[in-house]
Amino acid sequence: MTFSILKKVNRFIFLIACLGLCFGFSKITYADFDAGVKALNDGDYATALVEARKAADAGDARSYDLLGFIFENGLGVKADVEQAFNWYKKSAQNGSVENISKVAASYYRGVGVAQDKDRALMIVRDAAKKLNDPESQLLVFLFLSDGELNTSDNQGKRDEKKFQQLAARPISERDVDIEANDSLYRSTAEGLSRRSPVLADFLMRRSGKESRQKLYALLQKIAQNTPMIEKHKELLGYKVLIEKINALGESEASPQLFADAQAAGAFAAKVKGCGLDSSNKEMPQIIATKVSHPLNRATYLPSQVAGYEHIYLISGVWQEEWVYQACGNRVSVNMQFSADGLGGATFMTSEMVDPKKL
Repeated sequence: MTFSILKKVNRFIFLIACLGLCFGFSKITYADFDAGVKALNDGDYATALVEARKAADAGDARSYDLLGFIFENGLGVKADVEQAFNWYKKSAQNGSVENISKVAASYYRGVGVAQDKDRALMIVRDAAKKLNDPESQLLVFLFLSDGELNTSDNQGKRDEKKFQQLAARPISERDVDIEANDSLYRSTAEGLSRRSPVLADFLMRRSGKESRQKLYALLQKIAQNTPMIEKHKELLGYKVLIEKINALGESEASPQLFADAQAAGAFAAKVKGCGLDSSNKEMPQIIATKVSHPLNRATYLPSQVAGYEHIYLISGVWQEEWVYQACGNRVSVNMQFSADGLGGATFMTSEMVDPKKL
């Protein structure tokens, strides 16, 4: 077996153990199923298939997942996504919560079954509500983000018309947004999981000290999980960036917005500190930040999940003073920020404006 197959087999054995604990299978031992799992672990895929089929014929629901796994990964047989889907679907219908999300994802992508995104969303919505299934909750967020709330065109670039239409909606027309975000929050409520990096990426683009504090606390936990960091090394970069922002002083900007605004801020500082025609190629270094005019006229997307009421900023403006060291001079750059209507914000550099206008 290759290393990748070994990992998949080990995952399956763990899954079987988990299913036994979570769904309270009968204490009766199904010899064919046990023999199938042992053969799979030993790399004897032909025997694993035979024993799994015998167990399925005998009514052992655990074998449905085993057969789906065998056909999905082509272990001893030609990979067959349709058969894999059918077995996973049967497994889900017999109580396997994990396979509910697999079936929904198959419908959404059209893998092993005709594509039906509406049905996929219906399945995960039902499981999220009735079973409080974290995987289904995550898929509700992902499906809605890719569907009704998607602002990209067919090339993956931002569609300005779609963006502006979604951004201009009043709170009363944002039930889908609330459902999507709350589903993401709930999917990570049980603590650190493989869903946590999705929440971290989401919070990276949310402005406000509260969201940054929540993100940093999450990243500290993730940093202690070696397998997760190995898979998502960019999260360490997020953590370092937040530490830099915190060390500089005050800022309401999201970590992503702060990073995006650096080039504009540094250019403005160079003009002020070095002169436009300066031959000095060294870029100014930011040394301090402070909020010069606090967030005003703020509106947040409502949330039914405690602790997330002030995470998704819809409207509001604020101003910050960013201090740079440029050509030996200490210069201040005034940064104006404005919420963009969809949880992000835009920025521009300017001279200090009349506080009454903020």
